[in-house]
Amino acid sequence: MSIYYRVQQRINPQDRNGKKQYFLIQRSAGYIGREKLIDDMCTHTSLTPQEASAALDYFFDSVPKFLKLGFTVGLKGLGHFYTSIKSSGSDTPEEATAHKKLITKVQFIAGKKFREDINETPIEKFPSVKVNYRQPLTRQYFKEKGKKEKTIEMVKNCLDEGLDTKMIMRLTGLTEEELDGIIKSI
Repeated sequence: MSIYYRVQQRINPQDRNGKKQYFLIQRSAGYIGREKLIDDMCTHTSLTPQEASAALDYFFDSVPKFLKLGFTVGLKGLGHFYTSIKSSGSDTPEEATAHKKLITKVQFIAGKKFREDINETPIEKFPSVKVNYRQPLTRQYFKEKGKKEKTIEMVKNCLDEGLDTKMIMRLTGLTEEELDGIIKSI
């Protein structure tokens, strides 16, 4: 399991007048929605889909409820949610009233264990070239030999994590036939 990145050239934010440098930018593996969370909860716990759905619904309803009451909502091991207020400035304390509020933001601070766990996850470069498995073995193919192995390794990691084939195709750029060929060969 790895977090994927791509390389992008940017101006260094600490030195706007300096030369452009190359930075690692995280590449999302895709979007995990409510249904995938429920499926994962059911797979890894004894909850039924209805119980998992009810638990998620309650969580999504209760966090905003307690934030609106002025509480910080902490989840041991995960982190805590809290609100912050952005307002326009005032010259005197008396002028600083609720009507100066511009926006209320919801913030999240990850807990130490959660941060450390994510920080220890290895990263690897996201493959940028789609591999054609029906391509004849040419000299060019042998020059790019490592790409095929990297893609197979990525497919194995995705399958180990329980991702469905549509997600794997989106992540790797493979067609359904190419992915089926890899899965059969594993």
